[in-house]
Amino acid sequence: MAGQPDEFIAFIDESKRPMRNRRTGKVDITQWHYVLAVVIIMRIDLESVRQKILRIEADLNYELHYQEMKSNTRRCNAIEAIEQIKEWNGILFETMKPIGQSNAEEHRTRASQLKQSFQMLANNYQSTKVILETRAKRKTSRPTLDNKDIAVLQKLYATKKVARTFQIRHETKQEPILKIADLLASSRTDMLCVSDETIYPQIGHRVIIVKPK
Repeated sequence: MAGQPDEFIAFIDESKRPMRNRRTGKVDITQWHYVLAVVIIMRIDLESVRQKILRIEADLNYELHYQEMKSNTRRCNAIEAIEQIKEWNGILFETMKPIGQSNAEEHRTRASQLKQSFQMLANNYQSTKVILETRAKRKTSRPTLDNKDIAVLQKLYATKKVARTFQIRHETKQEPILKIADLLASSRTDMLCVSDETIYPQIGHRVIIVKPK
């Protein structure tokens, strides 16, 4: 990573995608891959990375949101561009096998992956802050789904698995660095679910994959 020794800031986004039959292309909505992507950047490099992402969007003339880009060409161009940004490292937290379609199972999976990622970030990377993409539906109320993320951290505080100096905050997807996490998570689930297996390999060498313990 670029820069002098400094604290790490992490950015987290997730992707959930249904399995697809490789032969027929038929989607199986009873089986889903859920991936949590973590992008780690030194604090001193944050503004530089944000500006690079904004310049990429200006050059490509579209925002780096995986689902909104639609075409394979646009997604490949976006992945190629963020691969050229050297100041970040990536970690993907994955399930051992697809999960069911219920909200309850998705919430359990997210909580498990967040617990694992928070402990790794706090204890292995000495990270002090994590930015997650908000899942709030309205800005006027405290979002229940974001509260679930906070509850994961509170349990880690209570069991002394992470220090209280470790903090999380939720931001909208307009935070530029969250767009790297979005591209990592979405391209990976596309590959796992056989929706598009060509995009993730272009960025996979920049990423560590972590499975449940």
